[in-house]
Amino acid sequence: TGTEWMVLAQCGDDRQYPWGDEWPPTAGNYSGEETAEPLEFIVIEGYEDSFAVSSPVEKSGVNDWGLHGLGGNVWEWTDKRGRTKPVFDALRGGSWYCCDQAAIRCGFGINKRPQPDPSVDYGFRLLLAR
Repeated sequence: TGTEWMVLAQCGDDRQYPWGDEWPPTAGNYSGEETAEPLEFIVIEGYEDSFAVSSPVEKSGVNDWGLHGLGGNVWEWTDKRGRTKPVFDALRGGSWYCCDQAAIRCGFGINKRPQPDPSVDYGFRLLLAR
């Protein structure tokens, strides 16, 4: 759910981004300087993550709780709890294509789409608790 995603991304506190409160990012997979030349995208100045597009999840940044990929890589679909049929709530977390500081914040979500749209920077997360 969106609420669960927020708790995991913020590590139980009120941080602005999955890595903390500082800018530019110190972890994640966003539109960094390595994306500028091959794809001619707008990028986050002073930020590099070594990947022009998506990355393996274990290379996409780890937060203080040891969770990988909550910042960038692909926008993650979240849904509303309590429904027998999934109802998509919001896309969260930004993607490799994202460079907007406001959109990368934990509290930001692309809201209220009736069903998932196919896109090269949308995805979902499965979390296995041990």
